[in-house]
Amino acid sequence: MTLFNSEIRWQVEEYLNLAPLSLRVLAANWRPTTLLEETVHFGNHPWQYCVLYRPAQVATSAYPLVFFLHGGGWRLGHPLDFRFVGRFFARLGYPTVLGGYRLAPRYRFPAQLEDAQSGLQAGLAAARGRGWPAQRVILAGQSAGAQLVSLLAYGQSKLALDGQPAGLLLISGPLDFNLCRSREIQRYLRDYLDEPLAWDTANPIAHVRGDETIPVLCIHGEQDPTVALQNSLVFADKFNRQQPSPAQVYVVRGGHHSDIARLFLDNLAATKVIVNWLKERAESTG
Repeated sequence: MTLFNSEIRWQVEEYLNLAPLSLRVLAANWRPTTLLEETVHFGNHPWQYCVLYRPAQVATSAYPLVFFLHGGGWRLGHPLDFRFVGRFFARLGYPTVLGGYRLAPRYRFPAQLEDAQSGLQAGLAAARGRGWPAQRVILAGQSAGAQLVSLLAYGQSKLALDGQPAGLLLISGPLDFNLCRSREIQRYLRDYLDEPLAWDTANPIAHVRGDETIPVLCIHGEQDPTVALQNSLVFADKFNRQQPSPAQVYVVRGGHHSDIARLFLDNLAATKVIVNWLKERAESTG
């Protein structure tokens, strides 16, 4: 079977999984919780807000804060749609901020990156103002969100933190635009980037030198029809050229693009990988 035919089959499989997955996400989002949840606005636009999650009991004050950006092709989604993700991290003991940003095609790059920066600043300020542990930060994102947080960590417009991030968690990320060849991701990129020069500026792999020391974990579906698995593999390979494996890639066998969200709902093998990686970051003095 050719790669083209395989991608069609993977896309059909993903579409068939979307309806039941969406129902599970809605149920998880609306399920009662004892976690503290708070919305903070950082701009005048209704999409410029973030949602804070305070664990009922933080395992240790040394635990990093997780800043997570959602996916949706830079054109869909809001932080409140991803409450199940914030609750996942908070239940593990990590204070969490879900960041929001203005969406394409009405708003184009770098508006999303600017909002990611502002949301991170606002979230950290709010967390620290409430006495939450927020000395160290793990940047995390799924799909479009993975592209944005990678720029926060490595891009020319990266936000200065109190030291470097404690880690970078990238899920199904378009990390090398040269490998984003599916019709769907090409359409999203055209709506997101309106100038040829923006492609290089927004392309995560263009900012990786190979001598970085921030720990990276990439999670990617083996059968992702939207963002090819090769994105994560090539990104990690470039990252590791001069370092002793600071970047890891975990491949979800049979995983597609959107159904990777199940790792925040079920106790999958990939879920355990993330949990263990987070523990390592929490225990590291970084």
